[in-house]
Amino acid sequence: MDEWQFCFREIDGVAMKQTILTGTSACYGCPIRCGRVITINDGKYAVGKTEGPEYETLCGFGPNLLCTSMEGISLANELCNMYGMDTVSCSVTIGFAYHLYEKGVLSKKDTGGLALELGNIDPAIELVRMIAERRGLGAILAERTREVGKKYGAEDEAMNVKGLEMPFHDPRAISALAVSYAISPGGACHNFSMA
Repeated sequence: MDEWQFCFREIDGVAMKQTILTGTSACYGCPIRCGRVITINDGKYAVGKTEGPEYETLCGFGPNLLCTSMEGISLANELCNMYGMDTVSCSVTIGFAYHLYEKGVLSKKDTGGLALELGNIDPAIELVRMIAERRGLGAILAERTREVGKKYGAEDEAMNVKGLEMPFHDPRAISALAVSYAISPGGACHNFSMA
């Protein structure tokens, strides 16, 4: 089994139900109740009782960083929600920073001492705070993936369409979704077309 399959199994819906899920929630008037309520009261990732991470967040802070810590992902989600940041754009941009670190484009000097090593969620959690506060590398990452790519000569590797980071729905399986990513005025927006 490769790393990606293992990563998904550790943070899928079954794992969430067995570890941190304590209820469901719904938007006003909706009978489906697809929102997740989680509780993490102990440890360094404690968030108390709050909204749980959704699919995009689990992918962005999970397999995108090769992270298998459901609790760590939940803290990253809580911080994004608290700061009013989109978890897709934030996690893709942070994942791009990890990629640049792995390639040697970024060093610990650039990251403020953070080792952006795949599998470790802790630097990503700190980067969420740094982005929100526009502190250190966070000030650069706050400009989002395309601008980070331009700054570090890696624009062709920056996962975005028209400046919007790509969500984790794979458009190769749904041709209409791929077209909507390409033609949406706002970029790769999974809300533009419900194909």
